[in-house]
Formats: sequence, structure tokens, C-alpha cells
Amino acid sequence: MFEEADHIKINNGGNSTTNNTALATLSKSRKRCGKGKSKKPDVKCNNCSRVGHTKDDCWHKGGGKEGQGPHQKKNESASAAAAADDYAFLTSTLSNSATVAAVPIEKCGAIVDSGASFHFCPDRNRFTVFTSIPPKPVKIVNGQSIFATGKGDVVIELPKGNEHSNITLKDTLYVPDIALTLISTTRIVKAGFTINMEEDWCKIRSPKPACKLVTCIPEVNGLYRIVGTECAATAATPTSPKTTRLTLMQLHKCMGHIAFSTLKTMVSRGMIHGVEIIQNSESEFCDTCVKAKITCLPFPNESKTRAAKYSKRIHTDMWGPARIKSLSGKRYYVSFTDDYSRETTISFVKKKSEVYQKLTEHIAFVRTQHNATVKFVRSDRGGEYLPTEAHNYFAKHGIKHELTVVGGESLEGAKMGVCPRRPGLA
Repeated sequence: MFEEADHIKINNGGNSTTNNTALATLSKSRKRCGKGKSKKPDVKCNNCSRVGHTKDDCWHKGGGKEGQGPHQKKNESASAAAAADDYAFLTSTLSNSATVAAVPIEKCGAIVDSGASFHFCPDRNRFTVFTSIPPKPVKIVNGQSIFATGKGDVVIELPKGNEHSNITLKDTLYVPDIALTLISTTRIVKAGFTINMEEDWCKIRSPKPACKLVTCIPEVNGLYRIVGTECAATAATPTSPKTTRLTLMQLHKCMGHIAFSTLKTMVSRGMIHGVEIIQNSESEFCDTCVKAKITCLPFPNESKTRAAKYSKRIHTDMWGPARIKSLSGKRYYVSFTDDYSRETTISFVKKKSEVYQKLTEHIAFVRTQHNATVKFVRSDRGGEYLPTEAHNYFAKHGIKHELTVVGGESLEGAKMGVCPRRPGLA
């Protein structure tokens, strides 16, 4: 406009009055025709059929300067802006990364995107309310367009410290070709929420005056990302194709052998996701549970069946072989302990087969020297007294052979206070 005024001023010889008049005329002319820089009464527009401008300068629909008229209403400009293409700036790069990594859609999570004009979601199962729409173009960062084919509400789970909170993303566009759910900061702010990005955290607060903290989203590789978010619609679907059907026994083993009744209750109340118990599956006997839950009472410090007379009960055990032989070539010893007096006799032998002979010699010594009769012989199940020859001897002389249980070494007399431990005696 100023250049035009200068030209008029030069043509009129620098007359200021003419200059001002020219400016006023130019301004009025623009306001009057509104179709170009100068009125052209001999030109007719092929677009609106009006005189004074061409189609290239026409502000009406279809003209070269459509929507640029000064008298057009602001709401028409807003409508034109709203009709423009939607944007999702981060879609292209993240989609490629997710495709290469073969990440399932429901595990890709969501990000807070300041470059998204709408909320976008690629997972149809996340929508609690869904309406199909004609394909709507969405421009991505590389300039290409992908299409939204649906619209609805998505309930998404957001982190809040050790807790989680659910929010509903209204009017979310369903775009199958993107990799993650995009949360538009523009939409959140227009809904009255407040977003603060500080110290590697994105904090979203509820509308004023409450301004309560809704979520704290951490920064992950330069993005405020929620990894592997779940939604109410997906979590509440018991017939999801991702559900695994297990027998009650299989689930019992997977869950660390907890009670069968507890497993049924947890599944029925939805406390275990992605698992369905096969119908008519019943509880079974679990060997692992029985072995793991068996308790053993402590052994008494002193036997309650202590003999009342000398040599009534004898505790016997064998030890060996020793790493070094004695001077006489002995590598074993067998002990005999009296249950009443704690008297212990030790005999050395070269082989285990000589233990039975030493037992008969000890019983004969007690009978002759102490005029006592041995009624009980207690030993472990080591094998030195299990052959048929020893059994026949006990039966012939009326002696009862007492055997300790397998793994019950604490029942042996030497470990129950019958006598002090002897070096090397098991």
C-alpha cells in the first residue's frame, strides 16, 4: 500500500493533498470491492461472476484467494482451520521402531504428544465407545497421510507413583497404522486440565480449583512415555484371544502351589488376568505340597524310654573306613553303649563283615562278667546287622532288634545324650 502511495505521490509531483486523497481512495476502493489491490471495472470474475477482479484474486469459494477477505467472519476462519488435516508428528518413527521390534499393539503403550491435534489409538479393543467414520486423513512427520476409520472413547491407565488412575480420552481417533496411543496435550488443556513438564516428569492435574495430581509420566528416551499401558476395556474382557486355558493343577503349579480354592476365587474375581480355568477341572493330589508342608517335631534331648537296668538295651553303630589303616591293619570300629550306665566299648575291625562277630562277643562278655541279659539291640539300617545270620541269632536268644528310621540319625543313642560324641562316630 505504501509503495502504491509513493507512486501516486511521484506522479502528482509530490502533492501531499493528492497523496492523502489517493490513500483514502485506495483504502475505500479496497473496502468497497474487496477483491484485489485495485478496482478493475472492465474485468469480470469467472468464479463469482462479479466485476472488478479476476478469479486469481477472488476471495469467494473456489477463488485463488479463498477465505482471505477482511470482512469474512472469524467463525468461518475457525471452521476452515478445523477442517484442515489432523497431525500426528511422532507416528512415523515410532511405528517403524515398533514394527522392527515386533511389539504387540497392546504392549506398545502411549506417549504424551504435543504435536498431535487429536488423541489417536491403534488398538480397537481399547475403545469403550466406538463409531465407524469415513476414512479421515492424518498427516505424519514424513508428509504422508494415514487414515482414521473410527472414533470413540478410550479408557487408559496412567501411573501415579505406586498407584494407577484411569482417565477417559474423549473423541479418540482409531488409526490402525500407528504404533502407539498418542495423548494430545492440546485436547487435555482444552478439557480444563493442566500439564507441567519439569525435571524429567510430565505431570497432569485436574481442572481448577482442585488441581489434583492425576498422573506423573516419566521421560523415556526423550519422550513422556507410558510403557505397556492397560485399559479397562481390554482388562475386563474375559474372552480375549490372549487368554490361556489351564487346568486347575497347572495353574496351581504356576502360582507357586497355593490352595486350589484360592485359585478359583482369584480367577472368578478377575484378580488373575489372561488365564481361564478349564471347565470341570478339579483339584489333584500334589506330591510337592505334601513334601514341602510336612513338619518334623524336635527330638527330645534325652530318651524317655531309658533302660532301668544295666545292659537291658545296647546301642551299637559302626564307623569307617578310615583313610589311614592302624598298625594292625584296622580301618573300622564298632561301638557298644549301655543305655543305663552310658558305658561304651569300642572294638576295631578290618572289615564290615566282622561286626556281627564283635556283637556276639560283647553280649557274651556282658552275660559272663556282669551276669546281665541283653534284651534290646538298637542300630541304624547300615547293613552290618541286617544279614540273615544276625536275625537268626537275635531270634534264638530272644533279643529284640530295634531299627531307627531312614534319615533319623538323631534317634541313635550317641546323639540322644546316651553318651558323648566320639570323634569319627556318625
